[in-house]
Amino acid sequence: MSRYLSRYLLDTDTAIEVLRGRNRPVIERLAASPREDIALSVVTVAELFFGAHRSRNVSGNLELCRGFCGSFEILPLTMTAAELSAGIRASLETGGQRIGPHDVLIAGIALADNRVLVTHNSREFGRVLDLEIEDWIIQA
Repeated sequence: MSRYLSRYLLDTDTAIEVLRGRNRPVIERLAASPREDIALSVVTVAELFFGAHRSRNVSGNLELCRGFCGSFEILPLTMTAAELSAGIRASLETGGQRIGPHDVLIAGIALADNRVLVTHNSREFGRVLDLEIEDWIIQA
């Protein structure tokens, strides 16, 4: 049994750290968490594939993305998540704040599925009420 007891949604920045093998603490934390407790959003999957298509090694990075994404549950943008995302966006814009369009969708998906969002982007995601976030990335 893992010492971590939450269900997590990996943000794109954290997934990229794992794919690049750059941040050992993130990789170790991911390895210590039960696979069924970790998910990716369909938005993060799309962002990862976009990055692969824009890379120098398109076919190799597409294959890497397929393998990585295929090992996790992929959470869709459901009606509930879409409504939550819209509410987040409206609330933030009313308050004179914004977050990126992909980030607002990821936040809505995390809230809809009651997930802790694992991200290094606490500046933006920290503005979202009721969104629990954790940062597994340790800067060297």
